[in-house]
Amino acid sequence: GDNMEMTFGKHLGEEIEDLPTGYIVWCLKNIEGIDEEIEQDMDYELKKRTDIQRMKWAAGDWRAKK
Repeated sequence: GDNMEMTFGKHLGEEIEDLPTGYIVWCLKNIEGIDEEIEQDMDYELKKRTDIQRMKWAAGDWRAKK
């Protein structure tokens, strides 16, 4: 679709909507200075998802860097 493509990493060239939930969460938690557009797209994508892992992360602030 009109979704953004990844510009780095092992999923380079893949659309964000096709990425595994765990990978999106990992990126948001661990990558310092992530591209703002990609971060927003990932945030939006996570909000659309309903899988267990997504709901588990929703319970807390998944952006908190641990």
